[in-house]
Order: sequence, then structure tokens, then C-alpha cells
Amino acid sequence: FKMALELNGTTGVSLVQDGVVTAADFASGAITSAALPTGSVLQVVQGEYSAEQDTTSSSFVTTGLTATITPSSTSSKIYIQVALASSGAYENNNSGATAIYRVFDGTSTVVQTAHRVNDYGNNGVFTFSNHALNYLHSPSTTNAITYRVDHKLSEGDSSRVFNDSGGGSKGTITLMEIAG
Repeated sequence: FKMALELNGTTGVSLVQDGVVTAADFASGAITSAALPTGSVLQVVQGEYSAEQDTTSSSFVTTGLTATITPSSTSSKIYIQVALASSGAYENNNSGATAIYRVFDGTSTVVQTAHRVNDYGNNGVFTFSNHALNYLHSPSTTNAITYRVDHKLSEGDSSRVFNDSGGGSKGTITLMEIAG
């Protein structure tokens, strides 16, 4: 017995039990997210930002990179993937440049990381670098959450550019709701 399946956002399948889907399940309606096993990806949302964002601040400023997701259950987890590129100029010879990046959920810092680029004695020279950040967040809500990426300077930087236009970079944030 073969059956074609179409999932287009307005149709679905229901009554998944014990991980076995039958023809009757398809005929009866939609599979709800509650019927999927733990660890299933329930939805994926992506945000991107390609405009240049400069900062000389030692306090967090937004990069413009955001994405919003509405979990279907309080037990869901949100897997966050961030990919970005930046460059930095340095104040001192033989110093390093460090940018601090964080994912902020509107209330608190979800995860924070530092990215360091070595100067090797080229005072004032911009060095480009790519960064990735991955984190599994447990927000315990069914309210919409807007995650945003912020950055600030630390240790040796005189300026930091997110999405430097000379490099043609584009930052992305991908959010995946994982069934809990």
C-alpha cells in the first residue's frame, strides 16, 4: 500500500501512536505537534541581516539580527544557531581584538560568547573573522519570543564591524522548535 503525502502548512496528519502512522491516521485529519516524539523538529524560523553595524561601545548594542518564534508547548526547547561575520581594528600593536556576542530574548541573556582575533602587530588593520554560536534554550512558554544578537567591544578593540560591507557578509539566526 503506497500513499502520497502533502504537508503544505494548512494540511497535516493526526493520531500518531507508538511512532507508527497508518492510512487511517492520514484519513482522519492532522498530526499535531503533541503527537510527535520527543526530539522532533516542529518548526524552523530564520532571520538574516546584511546591513553593516559598527560599534565602539563597551556596552551591548543590537546587530540588527533577529528572529521570532512561538513555541507550541511549554515543554519545547528552542535550538538556536547563529552564523555571523565581523571585523575589528586594534588600538595597540601585538594586541588581540575581542568581540563579545550574546543572544538576548528580550528579558535576559540566553547565551554569550567571546571571539578573539589576533593582530600580529598590524596596528589599525581590520581583520575579518567568521563566528558560529549554537545553544539549546528551554524557554518554558508558548508566547512569541524574539531572539536578537547583540555585540560589544572588549580587550584591545578600537572598533568592531558586524556584517562588514567590504566582505559582503550576511548574518543569520536560525531557530528550531524541538519537541520536549
